[in-house]
Amino acid sequence: MQFHTSEMNEISPKEQQVSLSGRDTDTLEFEAFEAFEARTETVELADGCIGQRHGGDGASAPSATDPWRTAPSPPEEMELFVPGRLCLLGEHSDWSGPLRKVNPDIAPGLTIVCGINYGLQARVHRLTESVLRVRSTTATEVLEVTLPLDDEEELARIAREGSFFSYAAGVAYIISTQFNVGGLSVDNYETTMPLRKGLSSSAAFCVLIARSFNIMYELNMTPRGEMDIAFQGERLTPSQCGKMDQ
Repeated sequence: MQFHTSEMNEISPKEQQVSLSGRDTDTLEFEAFEAFEARTETVELADGCIGQRHGGDGASAPSATDPWRTAPSPPEEMELFVPGRLCLLGEHSDWSGPLRKVNPDIAPGLTIVCGINYGLQARVHRLTESVLRVRSTTATEVLEVTLPLDDEEELARIAREGSFFSYAAGVAYIISTQFNVGGLSVDNYETTMPLRKGLSSSAAFCVLIARSFNIMYELNMTPRGEMDIAFQGERLTPSQCGKMDQ
């Protein structure tokens, strides 16, 4: 793909002095357009996007070397925030709920949870290649991974590993087997909640992946549908969470 830019060079003070006497508006507009075109520069980039920038306002064209800042054409990009949660009551009732399938005498558990103002901030956009590209920024490190959406066996294998990006792989597996979607970039550029401290950071990450696919590919899932996809994806990992986390 190509990216076409137009940039106006700096005009000298002398050129900016234009006499208006005896010249109509159309003439002035035409001359201004000619002056603009004379200062147009064409630059060819490697990423292949096609676009145009005018006016010499100092705005830079998208970088061909930074996939996190350059959305493909059309440039559909969105900011998302997924909060963590605080469990006030019923932590063990949640994960032990499935035991009622083998012992119906166990009474249903109760939980009290609430969302918090801390969570995951991300920038998402579509990709032309069939991959899920994820970058996660924590308080101590920045991690990146590229997951193949057209290789379900590989996604399932990564999910079972229990690594940092197993949650993303698990959700990607559920999405790719249930929906027809393309590639996606999820840049979790800020994490404001602590990890592995009982605030469901892993569940929030699963919801982030599910919601990103839902919005960018218009899957028309309700919030409960996103939660269910996130839950199924997390259950593919070694995590034995209940649905309360989502």
